[in-house]
Amino acid sequence: MQKFAPHFRGYEQHDTQELLSFLLDGLHEDLNRVTDKKYVEDVESDGSGDLDEVAVRAWSGYLERNRSIVVDLFQGQLKNTLQCKKCSHKCIKFESFMYLTVPIASKCDTVESCIAEFCKIETLSGENKWYCCKCKTHVDATKKFDVWKLPPVLIIILKRFDFKRRRKIDQFIQTPTVDFDLSRTVKSVQKDPPIYDLFAVSNHLGGLGGGHYTAYCKNRSSEKWFEFNDERVSEISEKSVINNKSSYVLFFNRVVEVEVDLEEETTGVQNRVGRIRRQSVSMPHLWPHTLSTQPALQQMNVK
Repeated sequence: MQKFAPHFRGYEQHDTQELLSFLLDGLHEDLNRVTDKKYVEDVESDGSGDLDEVAVRAWSGYLERNRSIVVDLFQGQLKNTLQCKKCSHKCIKFESFMYLTVPIASKCDTVESCIAEFCKIETLSGENKWYCCKCKTHVDATKKFDVWKLPPVLIIILKRFDFKRRRKIDQFIQTPTVDFDLSRTVKSVQKDPPIYDLFAVSNHLGGLGGGHYTAYCKNRSSEKWFEFNDERVSEISEKSVINNKSSYVLFFNRVVEVEVDLEEETTGVQNRVGRIRRQSVSMPHLWPHTLSTQPALQQMNVK
């Protein structure tokens, strides 16, 4: 890491989110199966058409430039809705995401409530005004994210660092360890049930200026949890994982009791693991989008 990112050298404090982002982005770029990245226009909608079709078109365009094991495992899709407060014009785009960075409000006590806070309507005004293509000027607007498609491995980052108020939010966030059902959170039909198991947690102990990282990880064979604290490893109770005021980055895997599927070949493994599909422009049936979008795919000449 120090070789490719010199800012991680030495013994100064570094952020695990920054490290994770650099690592996954770097792996994606090095393993990207697309060598010739052609220009792809953004796909957007005013909300009057079939949003499933728009989402499919956006994902197809994204795969024209990005195809790697990192995309297969970690990337999902968000719906981003901007609406003018003056003329009510909407602009809806679908964007890929590697992880969800969710805020912690005073009323947030679970991971699901943090995701709900992330999906709340935000007002854009003042210096953050939005340019409306109908009004031909910058206007006050609303902005809203919705979770559209979820990946096999879901990474959630809790925003514990409030730099405006110069404080760290040490709030207990209840985290389910098994059968975390996100059906109420996602806003489209999922190809596989959006049910997840927690398998790892990165914890931050300390304050805004510095601290110490530990990790909780689950042994898949014994189903036991362990704490990793530098060179020390010790077994911990699941209760310690569920109610945790130091949890910072959460790692979930989707659980579907089916074979692991890479491209069209299967390994025959039956377990509580997620279905992993290798993303390809030419094989839309392996995308996270449902088969109900097949007419849209045919219009796009995708076979």
